[in-house]
Amino acid sequence: MREKKNIYIAPSESAIPVVIRFAAYTLAIFIITASLTPLAEYKDIYFIFTEHGPVEWLQLGLLVAASVLFFSGFFSLPAFRELFLILASVSSFAAMRELDSVLDKAIPWIGWKVAFALLLFAAALAWKKKDKVKRQLGHYLSSPAFVVLWAGFIVAVPIAQLLGHAAFLESLMGENYMRAYKRVIEESGELLGYLLLLEGSIESLVLIKKLQIRKLPAEE
Repeated sequence: MREKKNIYIAPSESAIPVVIRFAAYTLAIFIITASLTPLAEYKDIYFIFTEHGPVEWLQLGLLVAASVLFFSGFFSLPAFRELFLILASVSSFAAMRELDSVLDKAIPWIGWKVAFALLLFAAALAWKKKDKVKRQLGHYLSSPAFVVLWAGFIVAVPIAQLLGHAAFLESLMGENYMRAYKRVIEESGELLGYLLLLEGSIESLVLIKKLQIRKLPAEE
């Protein structure tokens, strides 16, 4: 008997909802970016970007919200359960990394590095369920949702970390360099990157909910 293959039909969607969503994503970025100036004028700039300050807590909130959305996809969209669990593990790792000072005090010796267990779990799951994950990624990697997520990663990690690198800023500003500049640039980049990650998690749910599934992957 010939085995039937699992077939997924890419979702079709009117341009209007897509335009509205991405306009909302762009507006959110503009609002948060523009709000930094009046906040800095109202409060000292060191207060805004300091450890456990408003920007850092907002970053944590964005990462937690993205993780919650990915976990909701894990429970509500079983055909892509493995993909959502991997994404949730990665975003949860980032959230725990933002809590480094708290975890370093709470967990002696290991501290925030305990979060690496999440990445190991995601890697183990991807290997164990590699056939399912490969099939799910085949649809996801070519989608706008992945592009938004990847843009968030690029902004939060290489751009924010490299532009906010002390050696770079010292060579650029010379004697005018202040350590506060490093923190402002780095934390601002991370904030925008995490906002894109949250928007990518929303887009991921929208995309996969619209996928018309003819046959669910067989459970192992």
